[in-house]
Amino acid sequence: MEIDPIHFDPIHFSSFHELGAVLGKLRKTAAAIEMLETAVDLDPGSTKTRYILSQVYARQGNPEKANAALEQFRILSGQHPD
Repeated sequence: MEIDPIHFDPIHFSSFHELGAVLGKLRKTAAAIEMLETAVDLDPGSTKTRYILSQVYARQGNPEKANAALEQFRILSGQHPD
């Protein structure tokens, strides 16, 4: 998927998060993961992005990364048992 850089702010977290979420819904897993991983790099505390990323990894057939992203989601959202 080609993105027009004039209409896409490369340091804007929301752009990467939203585009990754949409691509994930469209089952474009490789592109979705790229966008969501960038969003996580820009905002490591985003629980919503981590959760969506875990779903996309699972859809891709990568349970290890799916579980790791889900675990980070749980820790960040306070759902992790101490």
